[in-house]
This record gives sequence, structure tokens and C-alpha cells, in this order.
Amino acid sequence: MPSTSRQNEPFAIIDSACQFAGGANTRSNLWNLLRNPKDVRTEIPSARFNATEYYHPNSAHHGHSNVKHSYLINDDLSAFDAEEFSINPIEAKAMDPQQRVLLEVVYDFMELARQQIDNL
Repeated sequence: MPSTSRQNEPFAIIDSACQFAGGANTRSNLWNLLRNPKDVRTEIPSARFNATEYYHPNSAHHGHSNVKHSYLINDDLSAFDAEEFSINPIEAKAMDPQQRVLLEVVYDFMELARQQIDNL
């Protein structure tokens, strides 16, 4: 049976885009964070989620969490241009913020790599 492995198939990295916690939302910001590592963990702001109201030191306590800190994206997650992606604003508001961020990162990558979305 012939092997269908593609181990020797050439590939090229044409560009990259990212969105990480601690303000690493560009390649240069990510590189700076990697060169000068620091813990970017922050206390969860009440604007995101009122962690203190649901906090309990025992993680098994029903209806509560033992988490007060997280690694958060600094950008305003509600600032999503639904029109740019031809998404109904009501549907966009109901979307998981991670889906919106992923759409934006892929779009940024396509722009940086000078690729046409129609070619996907």
C-alpha cells in the first residue's frame, strides 16, 4: 500500500497574526513579551465578570468559583465591526467573544499576508 505521508512536502510561512493576553496583539508586542517575559495575569475586572461576588475558596462550593485572576486580552471585546464580516449586529452580540476575536485575527493575517479572502 503506497504511503500517503506528506513529510517532505515543502511549505512556507507567509505571515502571522495573533491576539494574546497582556497586550500581545501584534507580532512585535508578542516578540517583546517573549524577549522580556513577565506574568501578564490580572485580576478579573468586574466589567468582564464579577469574580468577587461568585468567589469561594472551596472550588467544590456549588454555584461559585475559586478564581479571581486570569490571562485576559486587553482590547475591548465588545468593539467588533460586525458589518465588516457581513454579520447581523444582533447575531454578532450573541456570538462567543472568542469567535469574534478569531475572525479578526484571521482577517488581520489575510491583510498582512496580502492574501485575498476570495482565494480561500
